[in-house]
Amino acid sequence: MPREYQPLSPSDANEALFVFKKDYSPPSEQLAQGIRLHQVSNDDLANLTPRISTDGIFPTRGAKAKREEIAQFALAGVPGIEEGEVQKGNFTVLVVGPFFGGGSARQQAVDTLREAGIKLIIVAGGHTERIFKENCFNSGGPAILEVPAEADEVNKILDRIHDGTLSIEEEYKDPIRSEIRASGGLFEYTKKRLAGQVEIPRISHPNLPPNYPMTAAQKILARNFINLDPDHPVVQPGDVGFATTSFRFAYELTSPTIEQTIQHNLDSNIKGAIRDPDSFALFEDHTIWSGDPRFRALIDRQRQNSQDWGIKLFRQRPDLTGSEGICHTLIKERCLALPGQYIIGTDSHTDSAGVLNAYAEGVGAGTLAASLLTKDNLVVVPESIDVNFTGQLPKSCTPKDAMLFLLCHPYIKTGEAIDKALEFRGPGLKNWTVDDLFVLSNMSVECGANTGIVTEMTDAVVNHISTVRQIPPAQVKDSFVRSDPDAQFARKIEIDLSKLGPMVATPGHPTNGVPISQLPKTPITSAFIGSCTGGNLSDLEAAADIIMGQKVKVPLVVQAASMSVYDAALAKGLDKVFAASGAEFLTPGCGACIGLGPGRAEKPSDVIVTDTNRNWPGRTGHEQASVYLASSLVAAASSLAGYLRAPGE
Repeated sequence: MPREYQPLSPSDANEALFVFKKDYSPPSEQLAQGIRLHQVSNDDLANLTPRISTDGIFPTRGAKAKREEIAQFALAGVPGIEEGEVQKGNFTVLVVGPFFGGGSARQQAVDTLREAGIKLIIVAGGHTERIFKENCFNSGGPAILEVPAEADEVNKILDRIHDGTLSIEEEYKDPIRSEIRASGGLFEYTKKRLAGQVEIPRISHPNLPPNYPMTAAQKILARNFINLDPDHPVVQPGDVGFATTSFRFAYELTSPTIEQTIQHNLDSNIKGAIRDPDSFALFEDHTIWSGDPRFRALIDRQRQNSQDWGIKLFRQRPDLTGSEGICHTLIKERCLALPGQYIIGTDSHTDSAGVLNAYAEGVGAGTLAASLLTKDNLVVVPESIDVNFTGQLPKSCTPKDAMLFLLCHPYIKTGEAIDKALEFRGPGLKNWTVDDLFVLSNMSVECGANTGIVTEMTDAVVNHISTVRQIPPAQVKDSFVRSDPDAQFARKIEIDLSKLGPMVATPGHPTNGVPISQLPKTPITSAFIGSCTGGNLSDLEAAADIIMGQKVKVPLVVQAASMSVYDAALAKGLDKVFAASGAEFLTPGCGACIGLGPGRAEKPSDVIVTDTNRNWPGRTGHEQASVYLASSLVAAASSLAGYLRAPGE
């Protein structure tokens, strides 16, 4: 819950936890040795664990715990750290490597650290990811200091703690965030807004012409900001405002936190507090295949909330195990977002809705709880990255290969896309299907970006929206948002699709992409095809074409992303192809992608190839398993061979 920061004391300098790479001074040894912050060396910093994701900060298994149990899961998804170890250590300062807090939007990652006693996070090397930073800021979580990975810089912080000159109050130049900080968090600030106690300053650039060139991201936010000067409807990167949401959503792992936040902070009932309930929906999809009764309790609780709050629920079909569909897939299929709209959801892959030309981004549950009262959300206008695709993909490649290639681009891999928007366009996308384009927007968050917007107005997208929403194609085209020719981009990247080959991201992070041709023969223990990214009908058809008439040498699990995909697969006889090959075909759910279903990593020795979107430690099950990301073609071909293999080899 939002609360004011507690100041550091000089003794906090002696209570720092360094999260080192495996087998390098784990927490228990640090306590025994009495390691202190000012003893850190450059060698120590070089051994800090980089890219700790929110799955590492708060493993998915902790989501079934009661609120009073949440502290024991702090960092329990990081190899080498046991449950309860951080909490028992009485640490107040956390020192980690770069790229901290990437991944899912789970606010529990902030809550677990705060409840375990962490007040300050020092990120040596910087690049803390957006959603984690926002959750810390909005909910009164630990303060974050990003510093160079140099011992002198880190040790200076210790000295300032010792002499009492270090303030962990983050300073913001804009008046909105300054007032939010002073209020103790976003929800407290929202209560003041509703009571008329604060006035939102306007965004105004009187010196800029009304036709000032803007990117698509800027245009969409300008269209939806409630505090934009109507006489000067222009925004620039760094502007701060509240954008009206057209659609908001949550699911069973996050809706309980929304419920708790509102109940804790409001006297009125939740149903009466929700503004425009028709633009808010709940999904049950993430834990539907877990089989754990405590996760089942979350699903049952959400069903009751849906009924009590009068909110639409996309739920399990009564006659089958499995979800009606993964939230992102259903948003795409049913066009719950439209061109030019602003969308938020309590999932980092909310950016998936960018395939429909919307600005969509993930937020924490507490942030979404505040938005339920106002129907808007705090946004900082980002810079944009222009990604232009030319050429045509070879037959051995899919859009997943294109995305893995983009992810290992030096500009992306080094964290330069963090806090920016990706915009996808170019002649190479003209013939892509909606499912193809969906891969780009879906995995934009893996680049560190706030959102990913498809700005290439293809016939596939226009016809899809027109058909599903019964909107004339001309009207869809008129609403489509594209960047102005002279708009300023942080970076322009061009990718010639014709030059790509099958890609694989090696274990640890999606940015570890390499052409599969450069890898040695790598045995695998299983393969998985599914998730919102890889469980589309085209993925299932491609896999079936490869394995038809053959037997898999390692277990292969294939899972549809929605019931419409599942039903279409049955109509095409794909289930029979999978059964004949020895593969298992499942109804929808997030499943193995979030480590909660068949196909997940069970043992440290597991080596899995999957067409999902994430492969950092613990995401797909056991923290020490090896998970390779690839296309459905590579996953299917590899399941037949028993080792990583490109299709056609």
